[in-house]
Amino acid sequence: MIALTTAYVGLQGAASQIGGVVSAFQTLEAIQSRLAVAFGDSPQRVGAELRYLETQSQRLGISFETLATEYSKFAVSAQTANFTSQATRDTFMAVAEAGRVQRLSVEQLQGIFK
Repeated sequence: MIALTTAYVGLQGAASQIGGVVSAFQTLEAIQSRLAVAFGDSPQRVGAELRYLETQSQRLGISFETLATEYSKFAVSAQTANFTSQATRDTFMAVAEAGRVQRLSVEQLQGIFK
C-alpha cells in the first residue's frame, strides 16, 4: 500500500512538472510572438532582444519571465506609438530600474506596465 501511494505521489509530481514546462513554453512563445510584432518578425532581432532581457533580468534581479512578458507588451505598444527601438528599451528599463530601487513587488511592477 505504501509503495502504491508513493508511486501515485511521484506520478502526480511528474505531471505537475510537465505542466510547468508546458506553461513556461507557452509563456516564452507568447513573448517571442509579441517581440516579433514589435521588432519586425526577424528571428535574429527577437533573439537579440531575448538575450538583452536575460542580461537585464539578472542585473535587476527581476525574473526573466516577468521582465520579458512586460517588456514585450510594452514594446508592441511603443511600436504602435512610433517609438524607436532604443527609446523603447530606454523608457522601459528606466521604469523597471525605478521600480527595483523602490523595492516594488512583482505584482506592483506588472501593474506599472499595464
